[in-house]
This record gives sequence, structure tokens and C-alpha cells, in this order.
Amino acid sequence: MPSFRLCSLVRMHQSNADFGGTSGSLQNVYLIANDVEGLEHGSYRQGVHGLELIEGRDLRSDAEELALKQQLAGEAALNVYFLADLLAVLADCGNRGYRAAQLEAGIRAGRLYLGAYAVGLRASGLTFYDEAVMQLFRASTMWPMFLVAIG
Repeated sequence: MPSFRLCSLVRMHQSNADFGGTSGSLQNVYLIANDVEGLEHGSYRQGVHGLELIEGRDLRSDAEELALKQQLAGEAALNVYFLADLLAVLADCGNRGYRAAQLEAGIRAGRLYLGAYAVGLRASGLTFYDEAVMQLFRASTMWPMFLVAIG
């Protein structure tokens, strides 16, 4: 399985919208790195100062399990999850909060697709077990909105 560089592919640009609070986004980015140049195998979250390792180990079988046992997630070099704190989103955005979070995650995932294809990689959106994703990333207040498997 070829390794790929994280580079600017995972740097998400903000969307112009009337939601997102002070960070400009409703999403938090979490990763499962299976074969990413410069990163050890494991799970990560995007923090204020870059990627923060949550758990360093081979997570291929976990990635497959989380994605409803879809083999593609276990074989992918990188799984990118967009998670949102739905209680905070609903408090900020009211009834349209869930739709806003889903829309933003979809836009950001679309940008990932384009970036992946631009550098010769393949990408696919996959379904997942919500609570299992939250547990793996130790993100008890964050609900997964979208998953993109890359490479």
C-alpha cells in the first residue's frame, strides 16, 4: 500500500457561512492514520497547534470495524472524520444546527475529495457506527458527521 504525504491535503479551508462561532467551523477533524508519511500509525485530533496523537498503534482493523466493516476503510492510508459538538451547535444555531453541521462537513469532505484526486489519490465517503467512532477518538461530546477514506 503506497504511503502518502499529509501535506496540505488535510488543511481544511473555512467556508463562508453565518455559523461556526469563533473558530469559523462547526467541525473538529479526527484522523486514523494507517499509512501516512511522517505520522505514526494511530488516531489523531486536529488541535490548536496541529495534530495531537490520541493513540499510537495500528488501527486498520478498527478503521474497518468503525466503517460498518467496510474493507476500504481498513485499506485506506487515511480516514478523515468530521465530528461536531451537537449540543453546542444546537445552542448556537437552533433547530437548523444539525443541518448546518452536516452541510459544512459535506463541503469540507468535498474539498478533501478534490484535493485527493488532484494529487493522484482516490477517496470515498463511507458510513460508520456513530458511538464507536466517538469511543475510539475519546470524544464523548462530539458526534461524527462525515467520513472520507483516502489513498
